[in-house]
Amino acid sequence: MLKPMLFQRYLMREVLAAIALVLAAFLALFTFFNFIDELRNVGRVDYTAGRAALFVVLGLPSLVYELIPIASLIGALYALSTLARHSEIAVLRASGVATRELLTTLFRVAGLLALITFLVGEMIVTFCERLAQDVKAKALKSVVARSGL
Repeated sequence: MLKPMLFQRYLMREVLAAIALVLAAFLALFTFFNFIDELRNVGRVDYTAGRAALFVVLGLPSLVYELIPIASLIGALYALSTLARHSEIAVLRASGVATRELLTTLFRVAGLLALITFLVGEMIVTFCERLAQDVKAKALKSVVARSGL
């Protein structure tokens, strides 16, 4: 396998860093809203703020799975616009880097993100969702049992 050239590593690092930044911001925002939503159940039977926080944390892989596509789009656009604003893309083109090489590098980033999304969705989300539902059901089980009487 050929070792990636310096510009490829730089471009990949910049794009992945921007995507990670956007994903982290979205995760923080959505996690906060999910926790606020779970607070309405706190105080019922054994459902404490700690269990609500655990339920929200166990839902993070699902959020990652849902948010990676939009974070990738926004992050890549942000990174490329920043590179263009600082004339780094023009410098790369002037130094002999073909547009095809730039696109190939971006396709590698897209392939990596697709693989990460697949692995998160197929391996982690199902396990964490089941565990989160078990935690919430066990904490609220008395409410369900009492309503049946």
